[in-house]
Amino acid sequence: MSRHPAPTRKLHERFCVVEGWVPVTDARGRAVSHHATYKFGTPQGDVLRTRISHPIGRETYPSALWAHSLRDQLRVTAAEFWACVERGVLPDRGQPKVPDDALPLALV
Repeated sequence: MSRHPAPTRKLHERFCVVEGWVPVTDARGRAVSHHATYKFGTPQGDVLRTRISHPIGRETYPSALWAHSLRDQLRVTAAEFWACVERGVLPDRGQPKVPDDALPLALV
């Protein structure tokens, strides 16, 4: 039995907001209306996209769809997802570690 609640659309959106995903807009700058769509640029240059069906609420995801969303859209493990949603711990996306004594780029 899982110690986490069932994954919902609301929790999916919370993950996107906490990690800093950006809402996708159409050519005129309006929010896409058929799904809430978010994008996220990784340090490696990949652009991830995820879609959340409207209305965003407490509806739970079927397990197969949830596994697909984690693996193919969010590219995180279940543990990383829940750490982000529940405690604000961002997934390790391979960001380079900056030494404490590094000079600011503008100064260099």
